Amino acid sequence: MAAPITSPNHKCLALLLLALVSPAFSLYPHSVFASPREQSPPAFDSLAKSATAAREAGHPADAIPLYRRAVELRSDWAEGWWYLGTLLYDADQFRDAIPAFQKLLALVPDAPPALNFLGLCEFETGEYDSALAHLEKASAADSQDDPVLSRVASYHLALLLNRAGGFERSLRVLSKNFAHGLASDQVIVAFGLALLHVPLLPREVDPSKDALLHSVGQLGLLVAQGHASQAVEGFPPLLKEYPDIPYFHSAYAAVLQAMGRANEAREQLQQESQLKPSSSAQIAARYANAATRARRGGPTTGAEESATNPSSAAEQNQQLAFQLFSFTRYADAIPALKAWLAQQPGSGTAWAMLGLCEFEMQDFDNALLHLQKGAALGLGGSPEAVRTAKYRLGLLLIRDGKFQEASTLLAPEAEGNSLSSDIQFALGLALLHKKLFPLDVPSTDVLLVRDAGEISLLLHNSKYDLAFPKLQKLIASHPAQPMLHYTYGLALASFSRYDEAEEQFLEESTISPKSEGPYVQLAFVQLQARQPAEALVSAQRAVQLAPGSAATHYVLGRSYLDLGKWENALRELQAAAGLNPGSPEVHFNLAKAYAKLNRPEDAAREREVFAHLNEEIEQRRGHEGSQAYGAAHTSSELSQSQTAPPSTPPQE
Repeated sequence: MAAPITSPNHKCLALLLLALVSPAFSLYPHSVFASPREQSPPAFDSLAKSATAAREAGHPADAIPLYRRAVELRSDWAEGWWYLGTLLYDADQFRDAIPAFQKLLALVPDAPPALNFLGLCEFETGEYDSALAHLEKASAADSQDDPVLSRVASYHLALLLNRAGGFERSLRVLSKNFAHGLASDQVIVAFGLALLHVPLLPREVDPSKDALLHSVGQLGLLVAQGHASQAVEGFPPLLKEYPDIPYFHSAYAAVLQAMGRANEAREQLQQESQLKPSSSAQIAARYANAATRARRGGPTTGAEESATNPSSAAEQNQQLAFQLFSFTRYADAIPALKAWLAQQPGSGTAWAMLGLCEFEMQDFDNALLHLQKGAALGLGGSPEAVRTAKYRLGLLLIRDGKFQEASTLLAPEAEGNSLSSDIQFALGLALLHKKLFPLDVPSTDVLLVRDAGEISLLLHNSKYDLAFPKLQKLIASHPAQPMLHYTYGLALASFSRYDEAEEQFLEESTISPKSEGPYVQLAFVQLQARQPAEALVSAQRAVQLAPGSAATHYVLGRSYLDLGKWENALRELQAAAGLNPGSPEVHFNLAKAYAKLNRPEDAAREREVFAHLNEEIEQRRGHEGSQAYGAAHTSSELSQSQTAPPSTPPQE
């Protein structure tokens, strides 16, 4: 079930775009494509019934030939063409699905879902002009019957508009459809392509440009979300790093102009005018990978040339990459890895090796993106090699401020191997929220970080009887160190020791007065202690400190719920859902708010979303395991503790 970049499944892409579970595309109401009733031959009725039964039983391979035979008998059966087309699409048989959707559109002209699927199929078969026409036509109808399909189609439409040079229109499509909720890396890159006027599809871009496009795209997303003041602060550092990138000064100027800073905007436009003019073809050549340059008639050299030579096997590039990598010739290995990826873009090992080479070359932004992509696709190699890749990825996540994600990745690898001490040290950096590489830690802090790493591992392994005394000792020797009281408060809260936890969070709020974290957790423990009025004060302070945080709005909404202020609760919980639509807790409490406001349909919808998301998280938890501290420490899940605490508290 193909998607255009890294995901082999359109439903997976929808999850990346929306971060929530939605009904399958093929669940359109039958009435949408119902044919006029007419006398049907018995053979047709039997085939239609059998096809429906096979589809509903989850047997598409059996359903497809039955639908084919049924529409041969009754070519005006629109519902049959719909299900045949969507089943073929789900089976990656895009070329075969196209005639089915064309037949459907002959029966139901201009139906947006059929136009969207036809355009998506044409995208996958490389019929880009037709795909653009059909997706644009569906977009003009502005149908919201299936918001998931609409957003996936809008994403592809934006890519095709970029490819055709319609960058401003692409930005409008992206801003309209992805300004709310979490945006995937694919969407962020699409913003970057549009802002920098790159007329390429993501698969045509050289991996060395990923970090630039991602960084620029994040700024574009912030502007679309209404955070121009935050975005404007991100332009100068990137311009310093990339001063000669066409259209970047213009993008900055547009944001400045929108903020009323006309003089600064004119200055940026003047700097843009001083750059050497670049045609669309020149910009494409600047960003294109080897295969795309060769296809467009551009120069290729070395390993890049072999990547575009049909007679050259992927194994040759793979062997060359492994050889160069093993001799620590990282700069030389990168072209070979790109050539390997041009032929096998789904190789997690190749992406991880590229990320490791970039790490050694100190290209840390690209290294993070490519190691994450490798981990998502699946890492191959010896346990030691996989562990090294995870360790490097963990360090990059810490550098990027994604401390909990790093801890979750590293904790299972922190014992019984040659990297154990290094990984435990990294866990200490994550616990203390230090965005540093180990070699950058001042000598005066080395013992602190090492002790914090040991404590972090004990907490992740639920060894509270060992962790608590060490944590208390570390707090006593470093009473003003950020994150120590916070960590202790989380651990205490997991045992329902709310009074003691509250003391720790209050102490943390004194040490870190500009951090919303202690106020969020303080509000949670006050709610657990049935003190909603006190929780409201803490939550309001958290929102003041971090108005763009889903966690702050969620805990404020929870506080209003417990106080019986349903409208206020609904407003805050809706804000939390917009910022983090993948949180089951948000949707569960939204259902409660809607029920209290006598809106049963909205409540039922939120309960349904909650059930889907909760099932997904439970499945993931079953694979990864769960400890009370680890769950409590996961602030992105917006709950203080996702699992029951251990029955026996630690001995102090």
